[in-house]
Amino acid sequence: MRISEDGKVEFTDAQREPLSQAKVRRLREADPEAINRALEQAVAAINADLDACLGVHLSTPCPRFVPLPPPVPPGREPHAPIAREIGFWDRLLFRRAGIERANALDTEHYKVRLSEWRGRVREHAAESARLETLNARLREGMQDVMEEILANRLQDIAWAKETHVAFDFGDDSGTLALDLDLPTIDEMPHRTAAMPARGHNLRMSKRGEAQRRRDFIRLVTGSCFRVAGEAFACLPTVSEMTVSGFTQRIDPATGMKGDVYVISVRI
Repeated sequence: MRISEDGKVEFTDAQREPLSQAKVRRLREADPEAINRALEQAVAAINADLDACLGVHLSTPCPRFVPLPPPVPPGREPHAPIAREIGFWDRLLFRRAGIERANALDTEHYKVRLSEWRGRVREHAAESARLETLNARLREGMQDVMEEILANRLQDIAWAKETHVAFDFGDDSGTLALDLDLPTIDEMPHRTAAMPARGHNLRMSKRGEAQRRRDFIRLVTGSCFRVAGEAFACLPTVSEMTVSGFTQRIDPATGMKGDVYVISVRI
């Protein structure tokens, strides 16, 4: 199934040759549910870009500080193997050597597993101690640790459009300023898709300039909301922050593209 920019759906065979109308009718009659599922997936894929832009704030964490979680436990200590005893018939049938080799091999495997487990235990203890120290330093407001934790937190955000965040702490660990290099309004999606009322061609809708401006405003405010929530959630000493966002626009005075701030909010 191929979908053009205007939503027209074309069915092809294995050699990518278009199917005849008769074959398409037989296909729809044979498995209409499969066709509908494919169309629904196509609609979701087309609308995913806009959904991600308008829903960037939906994954914002609770702004209360949540300590760094402990590492995954290393699991239980492996059990020592139970050696197979050598009986009368084993000796009589010359099976003793084979059983002894098997027991020795089980013992070697156990030693390897035990050594690996003890290594994981040591790593777990070291990582637990490191995280406890980081949490303590965060609560004390040590800015070098705060910078590291916040940078890692911001890098984990899956932005709908390319977005860069810079930040700077104030004179103490209680204030924070964040600058967002936002996408341009031209990058906002310009169309949406819907299931067909009849037939199999998708219904495509173009988003007008006014609607795209509203979409852009929602992306901008949602992005500010998201970074503020992330920062508050990982920095317990920060009580006030300023979040500002700029984008690239043409300066009417010069005709050149430059950075223009479009929002600044103190929280």
